[in-house]
Amino acid sequence: MEEVGFDRSITESGLRTIRESVIELVPALKGMHPTERWAGLRPISADRLPIIGPDPDLAGLFYATGYGRDGILLSPLAGSIVADLATGAEPGFDWHPFRPDRFGAEQN
Repeated sequence: MEEVGFDRSITESGLRTIRESVIELVPALKGMHPTERWAGLRPISADRLPIIGPDPDLAGLFYATGYGRDGILLSPLAGSIVADLATGAEPGFDWHPFRPDRFGAEQN
């Protein structure tokens, strides 16, 4: 993982790190070359915490974003929180540290 903004190009250092890890896990792949390469973007919030909860200005809009590469791990909990909030139930998890309005108007 490299923090590069919206640049989807593939770096040599990133390839080298992946190649070394793959060879360590599966030594038989040494000398093999990938047939395809791609880079994906994983949006992450400015404070590196997820953004979960209702939009402060638009009723009915809820956010569950900003996880970086941890989205696959956090999405079940975030989905449960948003479902509770959208139906008026109190989530069983303290979601307040992740509120969208924590950034204030100057960062929107």
